[in-house]
Amino acid sequence: MAFVTDVQSGPASTAGKSIKTFFSSVFSFVGKSMVLSMEASARTAKIEELNRKSDEELAKMGVRREDIVRLVFCDILYV
Repeated sequence: MAFVTDVQSGPASTAGKSIKTFFSSVFSFVGKSMVLSMEASARTAKIEELNRKSDEELAKMGVRREDIVRLVFCDILYV
């Protein structure tokens, strides 16, 4: 079994790292949230666009109305 120890050079070093880690985590979370929001917005717009089409237009595209959501989310969900 291996033991790992982390040697700090003092309280200031620990405080600096924890602040840096905190802000890094916050910015990472905000960035990921923004990306997810934009992706969701684009997918919602695509669903609305397809829902506005008539059944005949969808049939020409080879899409059934009940498959619209599956089509839009096929790259991230297995439905």
